[in-house]
Amino acid sequence: MRRFRRVVEGVAVAGIVLTLAGCIRPVTRTPSTPVPAVQTETATTVHEYAVDLSDDAMTAPSELPAGLRSVTVNNTGQEWHAAIFRRLNADVTMEQFTAAFQENPFGSLPLTTQLGGPDVAPGESIRGVYQFEPGTYILVDNATTPPRFTTFTVVESTEAGVQPPPAAVTVEMKEHEFVMPATIAAGTQWWQFTNSGEHLHLAGIIRLHDGKTIEDAAAWLEDEQGPPPGDEVAFWNVMSPGEQSWGELTLPAGVYWVTDGLPDPTADFASNMTLGMAKEITVTE
Repeated sequence: MRRFRRVVEGVAVAGIVLTLAGCIRPVTRTPSTPVPAVQTETATTVHEYAVDLSDDAMTAPSELPAGLRSVTVNNTGQEWHAAIFRRLNADVTMEQFTAAFQENPFGSLPLTTQLGGPDVAPGESIRGVYQFEPGTYILVDNATTPPRFTTFTVVESTEAGVQPPPAAVTVEMKEHEFVMPATIAAGTQWWQFTNSGEHLHLAGIIRLHDGKTIEDAAAWLEDEQGPPPGDEVAFWNVMSPGEQSWGELTLPAGVYWVTDGLPDPTADFASNMTLGMAKEITVTE
């Protein structure tokens, strides 16, 4: 029930912007060991990096080199976890961010740029590729109660970056619309997410139960009577305008809805989902 609500209401951000500051707990970071090197198209050896999320800890690299980097999010816990990569604005200190967050979590969003990131099921791993500019970063896992976060630093570097993955699915997010294929192949493949809109967007991917519609989903949210009309399969977390990132997602065959439940600040904070950001797609064998 909580997973379904997370997708259709956009609670990837709700955990950041609506949770009382006293419920947020920072997590001490510890360096993680890079996974084996990969080869770029120019045969230059580069490293991949890992984030490990358990039910009681977050482990992330303390430092990353700037550039296009591959980061695998591993969930070693028994519950779902989320990875949201946020870059602190250059003119903002962590002290200012923390103070703003404690005063009004929603007010802290303009102090950072959101790069996206996956929700990960227990025991699973999802590889992603992100453009990391030099600066201070905040990694948020708001699938926990209470939410938690840690920080890391991205430094100037001459280390070669990875090549953009060959995306089988491209998802363009803009106001009240997903621009993406209506039919995709089943299995594991790279998805490219681009926020070409003017506001924050995300992509929740749910498989509705047979005979259910997105209207049924909206109705269920009113009273939560009975079982939810669908199940979360994948989730790409909040992204700021102009940002692009990639995730290696796995979808079995079936009919799905791709939704954005975030509020539109220019439409009386109505849900993007109800304003048109709910696209049906078919995943074929």
